Amino acid sequence: MSSSSLARRYARAMIAIGEEEGAVDPIGKELEEFNNVLDLDGGILKNALLNPGIPADQRQAVLSKVLDKLGLAGNTSNFIRLLMLKNRLVVFSDILQAYQEMADGIAGRVRASVETATEIGLEQKDEIRKALAKAAGAEPSQLVVNYSVNKEIIGGIIAYIGDNIYDASIRSRLQDIKHSLIS
Repeated sequence: MSSSSLARRYARAMIAIGEEEGAVDPIGKELEEFNNVLDLDGGILKNALLNPGIPADQRQAVLSKVLDKLGLAGNTSNFIRLLMLKNRLVVFSDILQAYQEMADGIAGRVRASVETATEIGLEQKDEIRKALAKAAGAEPSQLVVNYSVNKEIIGGIIAYIGDNIYDASIRSRLQDIKHSLIS
């Protein structure tokens, strides 16, 4: 079974629990919080939890302490413990992504990623959100935008909405000019 189909199965199970409890978004936030902790300091916790050289009971003890510190809801903690027990923690980020996609579908949200060469202000972010919402056929309030800085694009922005890419970067324009000069 591929990791993406496995991730979707686990995500679908967690979505069902979230819908039953009316807590799809809170569970999603807790899963994101745990994923952020897994990725801290270059993923040191994730590497330790996945290390077969460390006895399973010690890895479970570390996981329990982390979950207790995070104060996650019972179902979320139990879900993460089950993933650890079944050696599925390795696909946790895939499960989180599948969960977010399903939760977005339920809530009618659209996700977008925006890369800029430098950090941008709130006013610019608002303008970008409105333009992307229009392009996606959604209300700005339904659009969840993740902003990141990528100095390699030199200037401008690159936006991703689903499979669509909107590239208004200087790097892209320079490549277009280069190709036209070569042709």
